[in-house]
Amino acid sequence: MSETYNTRDAITTVAQNYKAKFEVDEVPEYRVVKRIAKKYADGVTKGLVFADEVVVVPRAWDVYFPGGHSVRIDSEREMYRLGYMNPPPLVDMATGEEVPDTQNLSLKEQVLRNTRTRKGAMS
Repeated sequence: MSETYNTRDAITTVAQNYKAKFEVDEVPEYRVVKRIAKKYADGVTKGLVFADEVVVVPRAWDVYFPGGHSVRIDSEREMYRLGYMNPPPLVDMATGEEVPDTQNLSLKEQVLRNTRTRKGAMS
C-alpha cells in the first residue's frame, strides 16, 4: 500500500531575510589631514594655534552595515573592543534581532535540514 502525499499538509517555510550584522574590509596605509592644536606664546599673546598636518595612518578598517552606512576605525584595539574582529552574527532584517546560532547554518546544512524535515513529514 503506497502512501499519498497531500500538499495541504506540506511544511511551508517563509523566506527569511537574514544578513550579516556587519562586514569588515581592511584599508591599507592612507593619509589624512588633521587639525592639531599647539600652544603658542610670545611676549604679547598666548593661547592655542591650530595647524593642519598630514598624518599617515598605517592600518585601518572600514566596517559596513546592512542599513547602508559605514564607519572607518583606525585602531586595532577599538576593533576588538567593539567586537568587529569576530565573525559577524546574522540579523533578521524584518525585526532587527540577531538570529540564534541554531539557525545560522551554511547552505549545505540548510539543504540537509530541509531534506530531513520533508522526509519526516512524508512518512
